[in-house]
Amino acid sequence: MPLIDASGGSPEENRHGDHEPCKLEAGQLQGVSGVKQKKWRLRLLLYGLLLGLASPIIAAPAPAGAGSMAWTTSGSCPEPAEVTFTADTVTLGIPRSESDAQNMALHAASAKLSPAAAYAITFDYDLYTWDSYNEVGTPNPPYNGGTGYWDSFSVSVTSRPYWELSLTDPLSTTNPVGLGFLWGGISYGDGVVENVSGRETIEVRGNPTGQNYLNVALDTANLPQANHAYGSWGTIRIVRVRPTSPVSVPSGPTVQVGFPFDGWFDRFGFSHPSRHKSAKGDWATDVYASAGTEVRARFLPPPGVSVTLKVQRVKDPTCGTAGKTVFVDVFANGEKLGWVAYAHLDAVPSWVEAGASVAPGALLGKLKQWEKDQPGCWEVSTPQGVHLHLALYSYPAPGSQPYACYRDLDSGTFETAGTWIGTVGDTNANKRKQPCE
Repeated sequence: MPLIDASGGSPEENRHGDHEPCKLEAGQLQGVSGVKQKKWRLRLLLYGLLLGLASPIIAAPAPAGAGSMAWTTSGSCPEPAEVTFTADTVTLGIPRSESDAQNMALHAASAKLSPAAAYAITFDYDLYTWDSYNEVGTPNPPYNGGTGYWDSFSVSVTSRPYWELSLTDPLSTTNPVGLGFLWGGISYGDGVVENVSGRETIEVRGNPTGQNYLNVALDTANLPQANHAYGSWGTIRIVRVRPTSPVSVPSGPTVQVGFPFDGWFDRFGFSHPSRHKSAKGDWATDVYASAGTEVRARFLPPPGVSVTLKVQRVKDPTCGTAGKTVFVDVFANGEKLGWVAYAHLDAVPSWVEAGASVAPGALLGKLKQWEKDQPGCWEVSTPQGVHLHLALYSYPAPGSQPYACYRDLDSGTFETAGTWIGTVGDTNANKRKQPCE
């Protein structure tokens, strides 16, 4: 996987004089009545007084297998955090029924790391939620519950502990800088508790001369959407934290490409980037969602890099492709890095034509359940098969490796819009169909 920069910090992270950690405005709580808002203002004031009277920091011995680290946790932020730890495992939240209330807090643990230019972090996770973490109004069959950016689990490396950062939802690899893992549910109010588990290794940049904190968090307090409903819980076990050498980091610019919508990566195991047909791209995959889902240009530029996007061309549908294909060129500080192709599109806006500038998050088209218009042509036989064909390509440049790479996700993984899926530019890949390292 490519490195995610945590060395400089976001503008919010660096505003030490202006920063007020754990600041929440009761009037912004979504779905809270006027009477409840008054009660919440009083509660938040009381919790603020408690924070001033008691230390919010709890220390623990270094976790096994993760180097010389000591965990600390936020105390009340704004309510008491539900977080415990034993050795190398952090437990976030408490198992509860769908109707039980959960504290609105930053349920987080942080451990100060020895200075390093980068870290490779391996961890096991077993996470549960009754809630959602996606854009309001996101189609989510077969659940068909409520949506919104509510509860999120994350693993990151930042310049300060998680509860000292000024964050708002949705989180991304630039909010906070150093985010390496992010997960939340598909919908709430549907009677379904969602669960993911597995092992993952992330690689993030650090500050070789400054402070670095490993954060493990369940965030139920970030605005603009925060409340007590639909709880979440789980465990994250740190297997190892390994400092990595900066000499392995490519020197040229890169830009991360985000999921264009909330959807499933290689939903049925037929289109993994390691083997899926990519035509002229360096790799390709299929991302699944329901018909009518909006496909948007989502990119994650690193700090200090100015990214511009332009439509390279629009390919009309053929018997073998169904729908239009939009090719978007990606520029970093004026340098053309590569392109991203979005295929099987319906309802492509009229402004999407060769040479047009593309704003971050711009609508490129919508998904559709395509049917055969003649024998032998491409079609989608079931609603669950509706998908976008996504392909990435890096332009060769002197002194750089000319291949885009992909994030090595498990088939069937559900990710939220904007989450990193692959990278164009000077990546670690030295041939086509390679994962980012």
